[in-house]
Amino acid sequence: MRLLLDTHIALWYVLGDRRLPAKARDLIHGGARSVHYSVVSVWEIAIKHGIAPKKMPISDEKFCTYADSLGFGFVPLARRHIAALKTLRLEQGAKEHHDPFDRMLICQAKVEEDFRLLTHDALLQGYKEPCVLLV
Repeated sequence: MRLLLDTHIALWYVLGDRRLPAKARDLIHGGARSVHYSVVSVWEIAIKHGIAPKKMPISDEKFCTYADSLGFGFVPLARRHIAALKTLRLEQGAKEHHDPFDRMLICQAKVEEDFRLLTHDALLQGYKEPCVLLV
């Protein structure tokens, strides 16, 4: 299994934040064949840091430097990821998820071979995609 970290999980890990679930830490440390972060997360961090640097305490450049130094792989955005957006369907009755960054991360994990999106966002379960791994 290859892990794609959602933005919160990646930030919490890189920053040593205590909100990172123990299960996520265990998977990152040894339960996965490889660990990756996405350009989508970098984009989200850049936007949020530019708008509110006190709420987003790390720039996109620093985040990438830390993630790269940890040996995380980088996942660029490709046309096939964007095309997968039309395949995402919320389960009937599931609460709608409005974050376009999270939906794109699901698509990246769905399209890439043996990827699991490691997330702490329970709303993502509403998509019923086998690539979503909630911790």
